[in-house]
Amino acid sequence: MSAQPRTITQKLADLPNKVAADRNGFGQQLSDAAVAAVFNGLHSPEWETYMKIIVGPSAPKQLARLKLDPADPLTNNPDVKKSAAYIVANAICAPTTTGQTGNGTKTAIDDDGDGNLLAEP
Repeated sequence: MSAQPRTITQKLADLPNKVAADRNGFGQQLSDAAVAAVFNGLHSPEWETYMKIIVGPSAPKQLARLKLDPADPLTNNPDVKKSAAYIVANAICAPTTTGQTGNGTKTAIDDDGDGNLLAEP
């Protein structure tokens, strides 16, 4: 059985529960991955690894969105760029914080470029 398609925003909304359920595991993994993404930069393998934690392994269009891939139709959208930055920056906290990595993201993060929702498993 495959997972239901979900937007990036929906996936971000799940993170606080994942962090709360495993305070010394998932939250620390998320924070460590975010720090590595920041220090290694947007087009690094560490950035991709971090964003895969957010969208999951079966969401290539969402991963392209968060990597600001030139093939993505909204790569140059300022709200998408700001949202990707917030998603990384918000995770750089202690593992005992709330996991609100979606704070500050904009609705453009979930637009497929044609006005439809970009939802993947």
